[in-house]
Amino acid sequence: MNRVAIEFKSFTFKYRSQTEPTLHDINLIVHRGEKIVIVGPSGSGKSTLLRCMNRLETISEGTLTVNYVSVADKKTDKPTGSDSAIAITAQVIKLPKGAANKRAKLLVAIAR
Repeated sequence: MNRVAIEFKSFTFKYRSQTEPTLHDINLIVHRGEKIVIVGPSGSGKSTLLRCMNRLETISEGTLTVNYVSVADKKTDKPTGSDSAIAITAQVIKLPKGAANKRAKLLVAIAR
C-alpha cells in the first residue's frame, strides 16, 4: 500500500475578510508518487488550497497533513514537511503579442 503524502480531513479555509469559506469540507488523500492537477475557474480556490499546503495561509477547520506532519503545527519545520513536498506551477502563461492568433490560424490551416 502506498504511503499517504498529503491528506485533507474535513478541511475548511476562510479568509478573515469573507463571511463564507473559500474552501469547505475537503476530504482528499494523495499517495506518495501520485501526481494531481487542480483545475477550476478563476476564484474557485486552487491557489488558496496550495497556499494552505505551503503554510502561507492558516487553516480554519479540519486537518491537513503533508508527509504525516500537520501543516498547522507551527513548531514543526522539518524538511519532511510541506516545504519540500509541494511544488506550485504558475497559472499565467505569457505568449508574445499576436502569438495566440497566429497559432489559431495555423491550427485552422492544418485542420483543413
